[in-house]
Amino acid sequence: MPKQWRGRVTTKTINVELKSGNTNVEIKTLDKNMKGLGATSDKTASSISNVTPVAAGVSTALDKSSKSASKFSQVAGQAGFQIQDFIVQVQGGTSALTAFTQQAPQLAGAFGPGGAVVGAFLALAGVIGGVLFKSLLDTKTAMDKLKEAIESAKNIVSTSKDGVIEFSDEIAKLAKLSERAAQLT
Repeated sequence: MPKQWRGRVTTKTINVELKSGNTNVEIKTLDKNMKGLGATSDKTASSISNVTPVAAGVSTALDKSSKSASKFSQVAGQAGFQIQDFIVQVQGGTSALTAFTQQAPQLAGAFGPGGAVVGAFLALAGVIGGVLFKSLLDTKTAMDKLKEAIESAKNIVSTSKDGVIEFSDEIAKLAKLSERAAQLT
């Protein structure tokens, strides 16, 4: 009848047939091989117990990277929408500055709470910058108009050598006509 040997981790079955011959030597060899098999089995069990925490760590790292990749995907998608909106606005005739002040805060907000704070700052800076930029343009336009008025005034008045401002002949004629019209009423 076959004899069975059992280790800690695995079960091995070895069939032993005895033939007439040098049975004691064969039994000692078999015993030696079985002890070696037991030692190998113990080493395997130890290796498995060492691998288990490493496998758990890898599993945790994979879970975290999966969540991170999912969040990145959401941020990238939101950023793509904001960039598309910016391009559509500019193509539609909205000034690039206006489109930027509208889309940049939303783009920054896609990056979480810190991005939302940056976005609020960008929105405020955009409003202030837009007002200042428009004021500068309006100031330039007003300065151009003032220069034109001064040039027109030079045609109406002249300054004598003594620094006295004198009206041109056309303005003097206009003043006399105006005086006559006032007397008629």
